[in-house]
Order: sequence, then structure tokens, then C-alpha cells
Amino acid sequence: MKTLYKRFSFKITLFFFSIGTLLFITYFITDEVIFLGYLYTIVAIFINFLIELGLFIKLIIEKDNRKENFMDMLLIASNIPIAYLYFMIVINTVIV
Repeated sequence: MKTLYKRFSFKITLFFFSIGTLLFITYFITDEVIFLGYLYTIVAIFINFLIELGLFIKLIIEKDNRKENFMDMLLIASNIPIAYLYFMIVINTVIV
């Protein structure tokens, strides 16, 4: 079993979380990254979906690494509630 910081899923999760948080903070400072934020969200959803699909296939095929593969899937999916929270905050500030 690989250590957490060496796993691909951890790096992907940290990358998308960092970029999303940076865009979220930048939006409140400048108010000019809204389009970039929407574009980033669409790209991030697509890429994360492909990674999750690949991990799901790997989960089915590799019977001996199911726990690790499932944990990787959960780790990548952990960005979903954070992205939703950021999105709802931005939407509510744009509408108001």
C-alpha cells in the first residue's frame, strides 16, 4: 500500500482543491474571475469524473486492492461538497 502523499488521487485532490480555493479567494478580492471560475468548475468536473470512472473500473478489476481503490475514490469525491459550497456562496453574492 502506498503512503497517502505519494498516491495520485491525493495529488489530484490537493491540486483541484488548491486551484478552486485560490479562484474562490481571488473572486472576493477582484470580482473579475467569475468566468474563469465557471470554466474551471466545468473542466474540474470532467477531469474528476474521468478519474473516478477509471478508479471504479480499477476497483472492479483489481480484487486485491479494493480498499485502496475505494479510498482513492472517496478522496477525490471529497472535493464535491467543497466545490458545491464555494459555488453556492459565489452564486448568492452574484445574485445579491
